Amino acid sequence: KKAGKIADSVGIRATMATCNMFSHPVFKDGAFTSNDARVRAFALQKAMGAIDMGAQLGAKVFVFWGGREGAEVDASKDPAVGLKRYREAVNFLCEYVLDNDYDIKFAVEPKPNEPRGDIYLATAGSALAFAYTCNHPDMIGVNPEIEHIRMSGLNAYHEICQLLEAGKLFDIHL
Repeated sequence: KKAGKIADSVGIRATMATCNMFSHPVFKDGAFTSNDARVRAFALQKAMGAIDMGAQLGAKVFVFWGGREGAEVDASKDPAVGLKRYREAVNFLCEYVLDNDYDIKFAVEPKPNEPRGDIYLATAGSALAFAYTCNHPDMIGVNPEIEHIRMSGLNAYHEICQLLEAGKLFDIHL
């Protein structure tokens, strides 16, 4: 609450919030998709704290930057299980936002292959499809990042238009 009071006193308002769930070594196997249940629980706690802070600062969108959500080798993680874990985390956080009456939606930021070799939800289309499998698809959108789209050899214009047409362009990183 202190951050919200300070922000109000100086006129600061956030439009988007996120948190770092990739640089600490504990996330080497992912955050929401980690094979270790303790890491997944830690990631949820970290996300809830960042959501609370974002809500206090007036953020309307919380971005999931899944740069570690994937695998370097297929034998290390079952992608179906990984996506199920990702969905469970997003569903849990949707309920958290609803329970706290926050005016926040979520945006998945697709990543093709950086920093992880094979990242889940690598394109706008995969993130869009994922959103519709969640319990609250109206709360889940996409945050495309122009250079990530280009890194994967896709057309940013087409990806953004696809999201606009679907009503799922919740944020954008230029």
